[in-house]
Amino acid sequence: MGAPFSNPVAEAVPFDGSDQVPPFVAGNTKDAIIEARETAFGIKARFAAISAFKGIATSRFLQFFKGISSNAVPFILAEDASIKALSIAVRFDTTATVTLFVNGGGVEIITITAAKQATKKNLNIVLSEGDRLSARVTLGTMRDPVFSTFIQVDV
Repeated sequence: MGAPFSNPVAEAVPFDGSDQVPPFVAGNTKDAIIEARETAFGIKARFAAISAFKGIATSRFLQFFKGISSNAVPFILAEDASIKALSIAVRFDTTATVTLFVNGGGVEIITITAAKQATKKNLNIVLSEGDRLSARVTLGTMRDPVFSTFIQVDV
C-alpha cells in the first residue's frame, strides 16, 4: 500500500469489541474479520416459498409452479429447516383461510379477515430434508391469492 500508510489499514488498526457479548478483541481488524468468519455460529438464512393462484380460489390447492397444484407437485425441502412465518395477500378484501400442509397433513392455518393481507409470525414448525409443502384455500374464497411461507435454514 502506498503513502501515507506503510501497512494496510486492516492490519494496523486494533479491533476492540470488549463491550460486546461475548467480548471480542483482536490485535488488528483483519484478524478480527478472519476470526469472526471462521467461528461464526447461528447464521440463519431465510427464504420464502411462494404459492399462488391466478383467479378465484375456493377449496383449491395453490401453486408453487404455474399451472401445477402444490398437492400434485409440492415444494420439497432440500435440507432440515423450520417455518418461522406466513403471509397471505389477495386482490380484494375477503375473509378466508389458507392451510399449510407438510407431507399431506395440515400443520398451520392463516386467516385473512375482511382485508387484503395477513401475517402470522413467531412460528417454529420444524421440517426435515425431503418434507413436502403444499398450501390450500380451505375456507372462503380468495381472488388471486399469494401465500408466502418463510423458511429458515441454519448454515
